[in-house]
Amino acid sequence: MIYTGSSGGENGVAVVLAEHFHDSFLEVRRICDRLMVVRLLIEEVVTHLISAYVPQVGCSDADKTLFWDRLEDVLRGIPLYHDVVLDGDLNGHVGEVQGEYERVHGGYGYGRRNAEGETILRTCTAADLAVVNTYFKKKTEHLITFRSGRNATQIDYLLIRRSHISSVANCKVIPGECLTAQHRLLVMDLCVKPLRRHTELCLLWWLQDQTRYSKFESAAGNISLDTAGKSVQECWKTIQTAITKTAKQVLGVAKGGRKIDKETTRWDATVQGSLREKKALFKTWQVTKSPEDRASYKTAKRAAKKAVARARRDHLQPLYAKLDTPEGHKLIYKLARSRAKAAQDITRCCSVNGPNGELLYDDRAVKER
Repeated sequence: MIYTGSSGGENGVAVVLAEHFHDSFLEVRRICDRLMVVRLLIEEVVTHLISAYVPQVGCSDADKTLFWDRLEDVLRGIPLYHDVVLDGDLNGHVGEVQGEYERVHGGYGYGRRNAEGETILRTCTAADLAVVNTYFKKKTEHLITFRSGRNATQIDYLLIRRSHISSVANCKVIPGECLTAQHRLLVMDLCVKPLRRHTELCLLWWLQDQTRYSKFESAAGNISLDTAGKSVQECWKTIQTAITKTAKQVLGVAKGGRKIDKETTRWDATVQGSLREKKALFKTWQVTKSPEDRASYKTAKRAAKKAVARARRDHLQPLYAKLDTPEGHKLIYKLARSRAKAAQDITRCCSVNGPNGELLYDDRAVKER
């Protein structure tokens, strides 16, 4: 997760990405506590992910003008051949009808347009961005992004380039996901053509296993090589190829990549039941809006938090017991280093500009530059 915000916790925006995007970052720009841009490679296409939080009702006109000026400067600085995905709480109503904005408004919005919605649509027209969640005809519950009491509005939006709207398969709100008490989860299915990648297999060196070591030693001892008349480099290449081939046959290979620990041991039947009950009561409360159902949901929510905390405690108990042993003293420093590394901000860039101004992101091309 990459985030920016104020020290008082008043504002803040974030971008959460899957782990396999960790090596795809090109740039992180924290414009202010309401605006952030993450530039990364998605299938070798430079994509700008913009997270925005427009000043809400009650903020001064100067703050609103300053924010929109900053956002327009960001959009103007993005080349046309780069992809753009803008998401966030834009605090405006674009309305149900297109009006004069048929280029960027799909005609399936919600409610009536207000002055803030006009600002959103004018900015989209200037940058040629489409308001994605107005392009799909949905039920009302799949359009409303914000609920507070009896008030229901659409203020959270997803924007992409108008020329790429055909690559969006679906966009809707999932009302049953109880992420926050007021905002709803807005999801977009963006179709991206995957690139073919050749995954190099990793050789398994099981040499600490005495049985495997004996098999490999016996097989390697039977290798006969003809190195007569060859140079040192040629001899080494021949020996390396023969040993590697024998090791693959005897020890085997595995797929590359890092193993992801999903910590499935925490999700026992008790935790799953508590979360399932909490989600069901949340859906019931959203339909009835009764104080009794709200109280039932709050009770189930507290019970689910306790169940998750107990499962986490039980999962970490063997680790804490191991830390009290002499062997666990070294593990303390290892855990400290790993946590410090995980908490480090992204400051590096894996790309440079080429001689003709093009972006070079391939490791070999960057080294040769």
